[in-house]
Amino acid sequence: MKNNRSGFPALMVFCLVSLLPATEYRPLPTVIKPDVLAVRGDDVLIAQGAQISIYSLAKKDIVHSFGRRGTGPREFQLLPTGTGLRVDIYEDFIFVGSIGKASWLGRDGHFIREQKISPFGRMTPFQEGFAGVQMTFVPDRRAPNMAFYLYHPQGAPLREIATYPTRILHGPDVTLLDMVTAVIPHYHTSPDRIFIAGKQTFQIDIYDEKGEFLRSITQSIPRRVFTPDEKKAIRNVYRIHPVYKNFWNRIEKSVKIPDHFPEFREFTLSGDRLFVLTFQRREDKSEFLVFDLSGKSLGSAWLPVAFQDIVTPYLYAFSAGNFYQLTESEAEDWQLAVTPVTLDGPVR
Repeated sequence: MKNNRSGFPALMVFCLVSLLPATEYRPLPTVIKPDVLAVRGDDVLIAQGAQISIYSLAKKDIVHSFGRRGTGPREFQLLPTGTGLRVDIYEDFIFVGSIGKASWLGRDGHFIREQKISPFGRMTPFQEGFAGVQMTFVPDRRAPNMAFYLYHPQGAPLREIATYPTRILHGPDVTLLDMVTAVIPHYHTSPDRIFIAGKQTFQIDIYDEKGEFLRSITQSIPRRVFTPDEKKAIRNVYRIHPVYKNFWNRIEKSVKIPDHFPEFREFTLSGDRLFVLTFQRREDKSEFLVFDLSGKSLGSAWLPVAFQDIVTPYLYAFSAGNFYQLTESEAEDWQLAVTPVTLDGPVR
């Protein structure tokens, strides 16, 4: 009898595909223009301007909403652009950093306390005080620096940790790719560590609770080549950019796009893991490199990241083994995409 095994490979492929983590989409009908996303436990916080909504993963609905522009309790000052909040969820409270004020709220949004802080920096609670960042300007540079500080509990600067240059303004040595995809210096904190990415190569610097440098996380990352279609798309980013579109016609001919993307886009911290978003793509998925807080590589995760444009992802967060992202449906309604995170194994 003929042994027909032609269906076996197809069956194996079907089984493997069925085991891949599926993304669940949850509608968010009251979300119009989100600025901030934070996730911890059952709570998903979404900020829209000065309003903050708490979405319950268990109830699949928004259970609390609070906040408006102003100076009173549970009121927040914003930048002229209508944005400017930093929202973090802790075990017992929600922290909101707004322009000139730090606010502590209960996990249901009730008011606990607030205090004035510098309107020029962005802070987050760290140890007994704060860690934060603010722009500094150097006369001979066309782009500002980003200076990272430890702050007293009252909000005054205690110690400068490090300063990193930015490449966010146009100049003779700044290309379009620098302006759109350059690493903007940014930071995250664990209970006793500060992690800062400020280099244009893959490097995350680790500082202790006193602001002393400990070590750097580095990785050799292959740089993805820009395709002609991607170069065209990156130019279109500027044609419609609210800041640059007004003078794009004057600088377009002088702008050149390098042949390769940078090594990575940004990083975030969740629990005891760092997630670093690179520019590597695999079909419709993007690569995150995953490290523990000591800098040890744990593997990589390929996740269905949705992008606003060729280089800018929609808001996302990690929590409890899941990847959360706010995305727009084909009907232009907002939804929360929830994807389980699986690791591929050791990184390169």
